[in-house]
Amino acid sequence: MGRMNHTKEATPKVRTCARPLYLEGTAPAAVLGLHGFGGYPGELALPASRLNERGLTVHIPRLPGHGTSARDFDRTGARDWLTAAEQAYIELASSYEQVHIMGHSMGGLLALIIAERYTVGRLALMAPALSMNSRLFRFAPLLRLFRHHIPIAWESDPSVTFFDERDPGDDAYLGREYWGQLNLRAISELAGLQKRAAGQLSVIDSAVLLLTAELDRAVSPRIGTILKTQLSGPLRHVHLRHATHLIPYDRCTEDRELAMSEIVNWFCADQS
Repeated sequence: MGRMNHTKEATPKVRTCARPLYLEGTAPAAVLGLHGFGGYPGELALPASRLNERGLTVHIPRLPGHGTSARDFDRTGARDWLTAAEQAYIELASSYEQVHIMGHSMGGLLALIIAERYTVGRLALMAPALSMNSRLFRFAPLLRLFRHHIPIAWESDPSVTFFDERDPGDDAYLGREYWGQLNLRAISELAGLQKRAAGQLSVIDSAVLLLTAELDRAVSPRIGTILKTQLSGPLRHVHLRHATHLIPYDRCTEDRELAMSEIVNWFCADQS
């Protein structure tokens, strides 16, 4: 009889920029940061550092399947991403009097769902994925029956300034594994999160800062109207005229700095 192969598949390496961020502060409040779909914790390094300079503890977990490999990404879904985000919130809430949440794109959806379940401090949502521009997003659940991935053109943009720690090959590697293809199964999972978040918006009474971008090709400008009409709590909406979907690390320095100032002032408003 032949010998069975019991070789275990190696644990996927987490890229340097995708390692979780934890910046301990001196204030009694903390901020949970949630990155976007196909993203990684380092994308929120700039707002994290600015908030920590003001004394806030900031934790940005790595969502499952992100920052490792396309194969690892394929093994995860909405339940995994939400569970990780929720657990991170619970852990912070056990140690701090107040926990705020900032989320970018899909991270904004996760922030809304957590705020529907718990008494959250304030929310800062950067281009939350409540409504998408692409028709592909709507038809992904059907298309996934016929195709798994759709290749797309992706090139590294040297004009984008990064604020996280990274190895020289991180950007090219992540581009090849995540951003150079549309994963229809994963997009379908994202669509499920969108429906989940949109279904209970009226129960959220936390104050919300919404940041949207004029040049955002991913998220629809309808999100401003959606949140304004459905949230129970106060909403501050700041529209960035020259920014793209990549608000926390956008190439437009002026709008990026405006966004960072808004986020810091939003979460530090109650500090003496």
